[in-house]
Amino acid sequence: MLKILDLVETVLFILRKKNNQVSGLHLYHHVSSVLIVWLCVRYLNTTFIGIIGTTNCLIHVIMYTYYFLAACGPTVQKTIAPIKRWITIAQMIQFIVLLLYLSHPLIFGCKVTSNWLIIMFITHLLINFFNFLKFYQTSYKKYKKNQ
Repeated sequence: MLKILDLVETVLFILRKKNNQVSGLHLYHHVSSVLIVWLCVRYLNTTFIGIIGTTNCLIHVIMYTYYFLAACGPTVQKTIAPIKRWITIAQMIQFIVLLLYLSHPLIFGCKVTSNWLIIMFITHLLINFFNFLKFYQTSYKKYKKNQ
């Protein structure tokens, strides 16, 4: 449900013509995440996948707390601005941790599900990681130079 809500948020941005808030990363991430989560719920509905969802929810709690605080006005926005880059770093760390977690059935031969689903999920995480890395490099390069 969270992934569908994220996708609805993207659709609302588009309908409100807030194109500056809808990047290729944003669009890919939210569309692909709905598809991946559906496949996982359909074919990999176990506690193994529950850990992935829980980890992702933790990152979203941090993100939406930041968004809530940013909506509290310019004074708060200025105070919390340096935190934004750390949220992106936390997202990338999440991808690395989940890549390691998802790789273990392939490496150790554990039978969790079909390997095709795990390989597809790993591919999804790699694409997201490199998209977030590119976003981080382009968005925070200026921030780094100003310090």
